[in-house]
Amino acid sequence: MNNVCKKNILIMMNNLPVGGIAKALLSLLAEIDYEHYNVDVGLFEHTGLFMDSLPKQVNLLPPLFIKENIEVKPFSNCKKQFKKGLKNGFRWVHFFVKYSFIRAFTGRENFYYHYCKDQVKNTIDLEKEYDAVVAFASQHVIYYAVDKVKAKKKIGFIHNDYSKSDYRYYKIDKEYFYKLDYLATISDECVKVLKDYFPNLKDKIICIPNIVSCDYIDNLSKEYYPEEMKDKDWKYLVTTCRISINDKGLDLIVECAKYFKDLNKKIKWIIVGGGGEEDKLRDLIALNKVEQYVVITGQKNNPYPYVRNCDLFVQPSRFEGKSISVDEAKLLCKPILITDYSTAKDQIINNENGVICKIDSDEIANNIINLLNDTSLCDKFVSKLKMTKKSNNNEVINIYEKIWSL
Repeated sequence: MNNVCKKNILIMMNNLPVGGIAKALLSLLAEIDYEHYNVDVGLFEHTGLFMDSLPKQVNLLPPLFIKENIEVKPFSNCKKQFKKGLKNGFRWVHFFVKYSFIRAFTGRENFYYHYCKDQVKNTIDLEKEYDAVVAFASQHVIYYAVDKVKAKKKIGFIHNDYSKSDYRYYKIDKEYFYKLDYLATISDECVKVLKDYFPNLKDKIICIPNIVSCDYIDNLSKEYYPEEMKDKDWKYLVTTCRISINDKGLDLIVECAKYFKDLNKKIKWIIVGGGGEEDKLRDLIALNKVEQYVVITGQKNNPYPYVRNCDLFVQPSRFEGKSISVDEAKLLCKPILITDYSTAKDQIINNENGVICKIDSDEIANNIINLLNDTSLCDKFVSKLKMTKKSNNNEVINIYEKIWSL
């Protein structure tokens, strides 16, 4: 096709760490018809384990943050900035005094409002004009798309239950959401929540599920057999997530492991993922002396062999949007137990294709033991999942293409 006829699309993220949103982005990029679309990918920072996984057909823009600007990460790098020279030191002092004043006299919400506004100012201006921009993450990514991108259509994304988001961003979110053409989220429950918070935007709020591809995930799940799962005397539980202890309920895993240990149950829980709290979680595991019962693999480009070979997939989260990990476990037809976070019922029908239990370590542990002992119930779940197993890639791509063509 003649290049002149192609639509120009910009898709944006903060960076590409291992995690559900980055996986969802890569799944989207894998399904786009590059005969019809020129796709630029804009990232604030070129960091993350998935950087090498970008399709060769996309054009990766230079990093959008101005690295030299102290206001990008003012508190984490202040000592380094002082060492670089007096000019940067004075800039940091100016920043600290300015925002301390705003926070003290106008409150935290106004602090974040002005702070985010200034962060967007400290980014690269894009001169290219696009047919559409997709801000595939919330907050700064959306603010940037609104202020710095010239596009006929602007789509922002919220990948979680907005009621569980940081209220400090509500004021600035409200201002910027109104400037979008569409505000997308990933489940019907998340749509409902957004409409409750932003009733005047109800006609702009739409559901675009994450793309899940049966063949892609199935093929990856056969690439290797995990070393940690070769002892057949043990039963294996798997959780795939970024390591955020409170949000993902990883402290509950440690409590369950203590219970299994006390009962002398050979149940090993494998956490496939990494993140900023990995060391903290390892310390918690060691403190409770359950190293034999809880294993952290660290970040994996391909976590699917762990899911394929587990006895039970468990998602013990306190907060989720719509967990892409649960959707992937469903495609691999594994027995699944998840906790009753706000969007759980969007993914699992309790006692039909999995189990939903209370966000409580005793409840989780007892349900795990019951499921591992009840093979007929697990077989029922697997059978149900096989009957409903399907990819949604064509359906989701059609939604995007409809928006981009308007």
